Amino acid sequence: MPLAPVADLRRAYELQLGNHAVRDLLGGSPKDRPERYEAASPPALLPLKVRQRLLHGLADNIVPISLSQEYVAAARGKGDDATLRELPGMGHFELIDPRSAAWPLFRDVILDLVSS
Repeated sequence: MPLAPVADLRRAYELQLGNHAVRDLLGGSPKDRPERYEAASPPALLPLKVRQRLLHGLADNIVPISLSQEYVAAARGKGDDATLRELPGMGHFELIDPRSAAWPLFRDVILDLVSS
């Protein structure tokens, strides 16, 4: 279950997220290494044909929520069962902190996924 994911590597490259982390990870730009972006960027892999539940904080200043919104729209457009829970007041790291207010929601989504 993705938590505030970098759900589109091409878009992350354009936004220069993480001080060019995607360029460094994939060894260049989408123009320089199109095959790497095609093989690794989540939208290029759709449809996944599995249920997808994304969580993303509305106060995330590291990964824009638009990446999750656009990914879920693309996944649904390809027929995948994908949803996004937008969490008010949550930043990027609260989603992985078991002491945060986001943790019970995370737990409940996981339990729902494994029980059905």
